[in-house]
Amino acid sequence: MAKAKKAKQNRTLSLTTDEQLFFSRRLSHFDKKANIRLEDLTDTTIYHDLFDIMDYLPKQFADLIIIDPPYNLTKNFHGYTFKSSSTEQYLNYLRSWFPTIV
Repeated sequence: MAKAKKAKQNRTLSLTTDEQLFFSRRLSHFDKKANIRLEDLTDTTIYHDLFDIMDYLPKQFADLIIIDPPYNLTKNFHGYTFKSSSTEQYLNYLRSWFPTIV
């Protein structure tokens, strides 16, 4: 596999195939409509689209949440195209889900 070019300031971590396999086995996957119990979430990384499961997560279940919403830029990421929106539209998008998980 050819190594992707990165900008000088890019600090993206890259994993080997073995590392990807190791870490992917440790990800938690949940049925979208299952009752997700707090004990199912202890010391785990949830691998889901937030919009699919946020209504099923227990309230105040996390000490730290790392969220990576799309930047408000027009970009194509491996076939997924994100389009820039006005500041108000972008803030409304963030407000539509962020208070739900806090």
